[in-house]
Amino acid sequence: MKKHSIHILIFVFAFFNASLLFSQNDEWSVVSHEDDIIVSTRYTEDNPIKEVKIYATIDANSELILESLSNVELYKQWVYRCKESFKIEEIGEQEFIYYSETELPGLFSNRDLVLHSRQYEDNQTGLIYSVSECVPEHYEEIEDNVRIKKFKSEWRIRPVGSQQTEIEYLVSMNPGGYLPAWLVNLGVSSGPLKTMQNFKNLLED
Repeated sequence: MKKHSIHILIFVFAFFNASLLFSQNDEWSVVSHEDDIIVSTRYTEDNPIKEVKIYATIDANSELILESLSNVELYKQWVYRCKESFKIEEIGEQEFIYYSETELPGLFSNRDLVLHSRQYEDNQTGLIYSVSECVPEHYEEIEDNVRIKKFKSEWRIRPVGSQQTEIEYLVSMNPGGYLPAWLVNLGVSSGPLKTMQNFKNLLED
């Protein structure tokens, strides 16, 4: 399989509370450090697919970052290999349910997600969170697509100045269907890196 095809087997988008959803194992391994973006991965006991953590500093304020994360229709501009994305339901000003489809190459079926996303601020730490979890039953399944039913993610957003923000993004998922874990893990550094590079460029331009 061509290298670029392996890379797109990992896709990064969307957002939930890491203390509840992510492994407490702190043994992260840095797999990529490029354009001031650090990508780390780790194995967990209950998932053959590696968890991913991305750190980046973006020259944009937190308000613009949150606005961009809420603008689901524009995900196709920066989320790696995102074919389709749209909101299904607005629950509140900072809470919604949305659909997203990721395009895979060749013989592999596209994957899609239905996610419940919300944003909130921790008054004690000053961190702003944008978090998500799967709610696959909230939208009908699409023929020929594989519906992802295990996906947890979180954006931790820390303003460090009027026009600069630190971001830490964590994601744990299982793409389901027929995709060998070892093959997915081969691409685990490239997809997330490309997504964050696109997001950073979109905001800073």
